[in-house]
Amino acid sequence: MSRLYSLLTFAVVAVLVTAFMSASKNAELWTASVLMLSVAVWLLGGRRAYPVLLWLIGMAWLQIAG
Repeated sequence: MSRLYSLLTFAVVAVLVTAFMSASKNAELWTASVLMLSVAVWLLGGRRAYPVLLWLIGMAWLQIAG
């Protein structure tokens, strides 16, 4: 389970998200949104965070981003 929160995983996701969002008219807003998600994970404790807290923050982020 700790591989899910690895730096390599975040780097791959960041590259993919950047590639897909570069074509959007709201690229700046999407970038800020994705950065806020990573900051929230970092504030929760990163690898030491409880998975249920990460899930709750992720669901709240999806509601706001949607």
